[in-house]
Amino acid sequence: MRPNDIDVLVSRSDAEKIIKVAREESSLRIVSPMEYREGDNIRGLYGRILVDTVNVDILADVKLRYRGKWLHLTYENLIPCTIEVALADEIPVRVPCPEIQAAADEALGRAERARVLKKLAARHTCGKELHQCLITR
Repeated sequence: MRPNDIDVLVSRSDAEKIIKVAREESSLRIVSPMEYREGDNIRGLYGRILVDTVNVDILADVKLRYRGKWLHLTYENLIPCTIEVALADEIPVRVPCPEIQAAADEALGRAERARVLKKLAARHTCGKELHQCLITR
C-alpha cells in the first residue's frame, strides 16, 4: 500500500522542534503550520511538512471519535503501540502500528484504507492488542 501521507504522533514540544527544523532545512517545506484543529471525529494539534515528495502529517495530543467514544491518543500513552523512526535524521518520532492507523481511518470514514491496514496488521504488529493502546475519556 502506498500512503498519500505519513502520520507521526509526537509530544507538543517535539512538534515545535519539527516545525523549527522544517523552517531551517531547505529540503523540508511547511505545508500547514502547527495549529489546533477541531472536527466532528478528530481534534488536536496538526501540521504538515513536505519531505522530498512525501507529505508528513504531524499530530500531537489527538482526540479521535471511535465507536461513539473519544480516544485520547497522546505520544506518551501510545509509545508501546508505535515504531520509532528518525525525521530529518535528527528528531525521533513514533509511527503508529497498523492497528492504530486502521482504527483512525475507520473512525474518519476511510473504510478501504482501514481494510488494507488491517491486512497489513496481521503481518506487522507491535505486539499489543488495540484495546491496550486506546484510552477513552
